[in-house]
Amino acid sequence: MNWFYDWELDANTPASNSQFDFYAAMNHELTHALGFSSLVTETGRDVFGDRNPGEYGQFDRFLSDANGDSLIDVDGYLNRDYWIATSTSDIYFNGANAVAANGGNLVALYSPTTWEDGSSVSHLDTDNPLFFTSMMKHNRDYGFEPRDYSAIEVGMMTDLGYTAAVPEPETYALMLAGLGLVGFMARRRKA
Repeated sequence: MNWFYDWELDANTPASNSQFDFYAAMNHELTHALGFSSLVTETGRDVFGDRNPGEYGQFDRFLSDANGDSLIDVDGYLNRDYWIATSTSDIYFNGANAVAANGGNLVALYSPTTWEDGSSVSHLDTDNPLFFTSMMKHNRDYGFEPRDYSAIEVGMMTDLGYTAAVPEPETYALMLAGLGLVGFMARRRKA
């Protein structure tokens, strides 16, 4: 967080055109911390400076070219020749859930010709109008910013291993029983 800027800190007040939305920024950054981020550097090495299999992130296993061909092979190595030949442009996310949420199309990642540390390949490509209002776009700005995941972002998080569990009826029954017991105990204390 750069506290030099003016931040709207009230969760119930929209940020003005001269403020950054604190909650939108926090949701965005927490999503990176949950794994919505590439560990591949500009040179094709992982952030640790190695090129060992398995040292790229889970997110990187879904990196592909425009044909949907994975950039990480089955042994865990990056196709470095492709990476360097394309100047890291035209990189996509090919996870099944994300592709389904995107109407069967690969999800374009922000991959400008000139590498941008911290942004390249770790955000949605805002050249695509679908992503102008996505929480995980690369170009955060003043004023209102999305705080919720789009269906495509939910698909990407699902591909990364997260689930949106729906409670079973037994869970609701147990919760109601617990609330009933708390109510009974509170009533009993008053008597």
